[in-house]
Amino acid sequence: MAPCHPKLKTHPGAELFFSRFADGDWRGIVRPWLESGRGRLARSIVVAPTRGQTQALKQRCLEEEVALLGVEFLTPSLARKKRGAAASLGRSLELLILRTRIAERLGPMGPDDPARGLWRSLESDLESALDDFESLIRAGFTAEQFPRPELRQVFGEMAAWIGARGYALAPVRDKAESEDPPEGAPRVADRLLVMAGGAEGWGEFFGLVALAWRCDTVRVAVAEPDFAGRSAADEEWVGAWEKALGVEAGPIDAEDPQETCSAVAELWSGAGGSADRAGAMVGVSRSDEMGLVAAAVERFLAEGSESVAVVFPGAGSAHARLVGLLEERHVAYADLIGTAGTPPVDVRIQRALADFYERGGRFEELLALWPLLASQNLVSLSPGQARDGCQRLFDEAQSHGVAPHVERLAASDKDDWREIGMVARLLMPPWPAMLAAGDAVGRFEAASARLSVTENPAGWSVLREFADKSAEPMPAAALLEAIRSFLPEKAPAATAPGRSVFARVTLTTCRRAAGVAWSDTIFTEANAGIWPVPREPSAWLGDEERGSLEKSAGRVSLGLPPSDARAALERRLYCAIARDTRRRVLFSAALFSEEEPEVRLGPNAWLERVMWAKGLLPEAEGGKDAFEAMAGGDRGKRAAGTVGIPGDWLGVWERRRRASEPFDEFFLGDPGGARPARLSAKQVERGVVDPATLWFDAVLRIRRVEWRPFARARRKAVGETVHRVLAAALSGIPIEGAFSEFPARETAEAALAVELAGLRSRWPSDRYWDSFHMDVSRASRELLARVYQLPPAPFCAIEARLPDGATIPVGAGRRAAVGGRMDLVLSDRPSWGGARVEIVDFKTGGDAGLSASRMASGGASLQLGVYLEAARSLGATGNVWMLKPEDPPSVMATAELEAACAKLSVIGDHLETGVYGARTADRTEFTHGFEWPLACAPIAAAILDAKFAATFGSGAEARAEAAEEARDE
Repeated sequence: MAPCHPKLKTHPGAELFFSRFADGDWRGIVRPWLESGRGRLARSIVVAPTRGQTQALKQRCLEEEVALLGVEFLTPSLARKKRGAAASLGRSLELLILRTRIAERLGPMGPDDPARGLWRSLESDLESALDDFESLIRAGFTAEQFPRPELRQVFGEMAAWIGARGYALAPVRDKAESEDPPEGAPRVADRLLVMAGGAEGWGEFFGLVALAWRCDTVRVAVAEPDFAGRSAADEEWVGAWEKALGVEAGPIDAEDPQETCSAVAELWSGAGGSADRAGAMVGVSRSDEMGLVAAAVERFLAEGSESVAVVFPGAGSAHARLVGLLEERHVAYADLIGTAGTPPVDVRIQRALADFYERGGRFEELLALWPLLASQNLVSLSPGQARDGCQRLFDEAQSHGVAPHVERLAASDKDDWREIGMVARLLMPPWPAMLAAGDAVGRFEAASARLSVTENPAGWSVLREFADKSAEPMPAAALLEAIRSFLPEKAPAATAPGRSVFARVTLTTCRRAAGVAWSDTIFTEANAGIWPVPREPSAWLGDEERGSLEKSAGRVSLGLPPSDARAALERRLYCAIARDTRRRVLFSAALFSEEEPEVRLGPNAWLERVMWAKGLLPEAEGGKDAFEAMAGGDRGKRAAGTVGIPGDWLGVWERRRRASEPFDEFFLGDPGGARPARLSAKQVERGVVDPATLWFDAVLRIRRVEWRPFARARRKAVGETVHRVLAAALSGIPIEGAFSEFPARETAEAALAVELAGLRSRWPSDRYWDSFHMDVSRASRELLARVYQLPPAPFCAIEARLPDGATIPVGAGRRAAVGGRMDLVLSDRPSWGGARVEIVDFKTGGDAGLSASRMASGGASLQLGVYLEAARSLGATGNVWMLKPEDPPSVMATAELEAACAKLSVIGDHLETGVYGARTADRTEFTHGFEWPLACAPIAAAILDAKFAATFGSGAEARAEAAEEARDE
């Protein structure tokens, strides 16, 4: 087998030094190297493991006035570009090749094939398997060393595919160039300084060695091993550099710092240690913890700290909270974690476009794309209007797919449907299951251009070049996943505070903080399970297999560390930060996290040892009670100094929850504001049941736009279809306005039969639609028969809207304009004035029959009473009917209206006072769907009833049945 370490000739200008402390590295290696280049023209490069180290080096150069003319600071990834290395595939394209090979194997397999499980498992954990493959390559092995033959085959095929098309695997390319630099390779720099750190940088080793051979002189600093049997990887790391450069590592000419927190590191990394320079603080929540951290930062700065590191496990809500606190306190800081911003709208449109094609061209993805198109003025419908249009299409077809509706939308006479159809046509055609990469990229670019996205993101040319070299069919889902990887989900916030600045406080991560000298360090979120990250053996190349490969090679391999070695490397990084901290190391933790408030957190291993050493936790008891006591104690100390809620708002908060207090302008009210000019009959009914709905819907004119996937609601779909076919069957010859001749029964029944037959021909031929058609046919025929049992009339109005001028009485001589649409109106004349009318409402659900007493007590079916009152205001008289397929007709006459519509006086009170309040039912575990309030603290229904009575003078009434009926409606 190939050896792990390259056997190279001695680099004539190479120097290799042991690195013990970051401050010593600066005084003994970095600064002398920078100053030795002063006064002569030369290209100099400094390579540090991460952006955090390069930032710290530049800041220290600025503080100590070290000239940097001709010096360039790079990370290993940026240094790789300096070499001008041969083209290699990115990770996303390697995953695309692997997914294609897996799909080829899964295609002919049946669901019960025993091999299917392994390929499905590999497909779901492909990133981990690719990590293992890269580890094998860096260790000098190939795919043949995978223990399972399936992985040997699929990764071997990927490597062959890459090589056949002129690409190279990045680890193989770096290793080859480190052993044998390409002929005629141009020189990169005159002088190179590499801060190599410890064995955690093994992934960049060969690339850095290859860079070293392109420079005249090289100085490398590597972490000094412990030499106590605990750091075999670090010893191997030093040996790798010695063999690569042909020189031996030596000590630097710098004394160890006089002050260090090494003893704190020893508490975790080995026996002994001391917590004298350590501290601990615990917040009840993560927000409390960040408040403690912000106060500690201010305290350190006041004590004269030159450099404070605040180390986070990564970006998240805790980091964002601390950024906000530091901004409020006007504390200057450098943020190396960064605040993620939103990518440009063109990229977001393209990501939504990829989602649309990947998920089969559904209405849901079309609606997700809609707000982005609206932001570019490419559509005029609001998201709510678009949702309503798509909802009607879905209810009719009970299908999520857009493609079957494109032609129908284009020919529709509805403005909203035509606009939805226009966007749908721009997205067509849907993608086949398999297609070539070139076809996929071409389709995606064409669809993007149709949506006015003409520029692709950076790096797109790499994808296009790959597509040109690949002619084989690939799964559309895998291609779209690869395309999405070139469309960034997040973008750096260029104007975010703390970006690209120097400051005494640095927000950073463990990897970026290691190798830097700090005066004080705060390790945040020091809870068990947060950090260090638990390491599990790989399912594809386990610890046992890695150990066998090491033995077979006769060496310790840095490329194949087992899970415990990887955990040790992470622990060494944290300990190195403590060793490089001069004054104090502070740990912060929380008892609970806002994301999971029901899960109690505990201290991680390092914080626990610090607390034991300081006597904060009794070792024998495990420390749980004491840890919680620390959190409570800290909160109690802070409570005394906490600023209270402003008095006025505290009073508002209390009045909202006091049953005896009436509703006021702070509880869904605006006495001096505008009033709705017109109410719909449905708004009136819902407003009587719960005036909060009237406030949002009629006064504020806002409503919730649903974003959940469309779901089949069979009863609702049957009802809407029945209404539609009945309207078509009862349509007669137009006479005047909304009125037409009422057709004979035989004519209506024949028209209904035609409509029902047409419906069945448009639906798929399966049992679901057979059953659906049977339900629609039965209900529509029963309701049509009941229509002809009503008092005869020569004229009718189908789906008739109340004309302008229709009003209803709302108490104390007041009237309010009202609108609405009625299912059917039978009339003895083709107008409202002086007519005798029969207003018909079709019901196919489980609604209770029409009842004046229920309407008066709780507002049940009040919408129908509103229709009759409105008709009376237009000069008509008559009855309102509720027709149901299973039950006899129920009727209410004009004479019963006054008693049935007594609740309308409350609507008048709302409109007159501008105060609405709420009568929202309590939420329970049986509550389904959306219910008001959106973002308000819930208040018990009994309190709301009492406040309603105190405001409008009516007692708390039984309304549970009415509320349930309103929700069903």
